[in-house]
Amino acid sequence: MSTIQKISFTLYFIICSFLVSAQEQLSRPVYHEMYLSSGGVGYQAPALLTSDLKSLAPQSQILNRDLSLFNRQIGFGYNSLPSSINNNTYAPFNSSFAGGVIFEAALGTYAFSKNEKRNIQMRFGIGYGSTASLGTFWSREQVTPYDTFIAGNGSQITADSVNYESINATYSSNQLRVNADILYHTNPDRRFSLFFGAGIVMGATFNNQTQIFYINQSFITTEYENTTTVFSQSTQETKSELYNNGSGWLAGGYIPIGLSYRLGKTTPLLNQTAVFVEFRPGLTAINVPEIATYILPTFHSNLGIRIRF
Repeated sequence: MSTIQKISFTLYFIICSFLVSAQEQLSRPVYHEMYLSSGGVGYQAPALLTSDLKSLAPQSQILNRDLSLFNRQIGFGYNSLPSSINNNTYAPFNSSFAGGVIFEAALGTYAFSKNEKRNIQMRFGIGYGSTASLGTFWSREQVTPYDTFIAGNGSQITADSVNYESINATYSSNQLRVNADILYHTNPDRRFSLFFGAGIVMGATFNNQTQIFYINQSFITTEYENTTTVFSQSTQETKSELYNNGSGWLAGGYIPIGLSYRLGKTTPLLNQTAVFVEFRPGLTAINVPEIATYILPTFHSNLGIRIRF
C-alpha cells in the first residue's frame, strides 16, 4: 500500500469514526450545513536549485547552457520582454509567490444540538485544483551603446542596444485534497457572522509537470529625464520543454478566518442560504518525489455559499 493510500485510509477511518459517534450522541441529523466554494491558493516559492531542476528535467537542453552567466531569482518571471505594456517602460519583474485555483465542497456539523449552543462546528471537505508551487527564473541582459541624440531643449538622449535572455522553469500539479477543521461562529443565527478556527489538509498530487521556457529578445532603449523607453523590439529565439514527473502528496495546517452573510430573513430558502468569504493562512508540506519535501507558507482564500438544512 502506497503512502498516499495509507494517509487516505487513515483519514477516512477517523472521519467515519467521528460520524458514527456524533450520530449516536445527537438526536438530530449529523450534518447541518453544506459549503460550496472556489478560490485561490498561493505558495511562497523556495529557492529551487539548478541541480533540483535538472533532476526534474534531466534531458533539458535549455538548462544545459552556462547558467552562471545569468542572474537567478527565486520564483516566477515573465516569459517575454520585462516591460510595462501600458507605457512601454522597461521594468524587469519576477514574483516568488505562485499558486492556482481550488474548488471545494464541504459538510458541517454542529458539536451540539440545535436546541443548545450552536457556535462550534466541525467541517469536512474535499477539494480539487491545479497549482504551480515551485519555480525559478533566470535572466541575462547585455547592453551595448548604440547612438546619442540631442533633444529640442538641448538635452542629450542616449540609445542602447539591449539583448535580453530569460529562462522560466515552473513545477505544477493537480491536487486532490481533503480537509477537516473546527470552527467557532460568533452569531450563527444572525445575518452577519464571523467565524474562525483551526484545520488540517491532506491529499495527493498527480499529473505533475515541469515546464521550461526560454526567450531571447533584442530591442533599443533610450534614456531621457530618468525614463527608459523601449523601441524596435524583436524576438530572436524561443524554446519550450515539458517533462512529466511522479505523483506526490501534501499535508498541512491552517487557520480559517471568515465572514458570512445570510441572504434573507423571512423567505425560507434565502434564510437558509449565506454567502461567505474565508481566508486560510498556514503551512503546507508538498512532496516532490524527484527532489524533496518542501514546507511552504501558504495562503488560501475562498468565496462561496453556505446552505443550512
